[in-house]
Amino acid sequence: HVLGGTISPLQGKSPDDLKIKELLKRIANEDVKDIFIKRAKIISSIRRTLDGKGYTITTSVPLFNDMNGTVRNLTVNGDIVVKGTNSGAVSVQTTGNARFENITVNANLSGGEITGGIVGYGYSGAKISFFRCINNGEIEGTSHTGGLIGYIASTILIVDECVNNGN
Repeated sequence: HVLGGTISPLQGKSPDDLKIKELLKRIANEDVKDIFIKRAKIISSIRRTLDGKGYTITTSVPLFNDMNGTVRNLTVNGDIVVKGTNSGAVSVQTTGNARFENITVNANLSGGEITGGIVGYGYSGAKISFFRCINNGEIEGTSHTGGLIGYIASTILIVDECVNNGN
């Protein structure tokens, strides 16, 4: 499988030993198109560029807590349930400039007060850009809810060729 070995307590490995960053680096050189993440900790932040190269990630948690870079060419599937205030399938929030290109979200997302298909909350002072993004998932939140982003306090928001097909 994509990890190249067996996950077994007898071999000294458990799901908590899995590192998503390392997993994404490993599959970049292999002929893998789908990644399934059953249970994982959220990556704290991304500050550079992650090119998904057309991969599909199936997850039960948002991919990132804080986005200050670029994510492109990625599909996110799954059923994501977040108990915190902010939630999004790709990133819980953006506290700096963030760019999303060719992102498709097919995940159903159940979140808290601020819930968005791609990003939960865009903080003030950030430039947030969405290019050719699609949300097909069902988005459920308690207050501010949106197909691409739940709530934005950002100075600049750019949305180009994006669509929300979910509810």
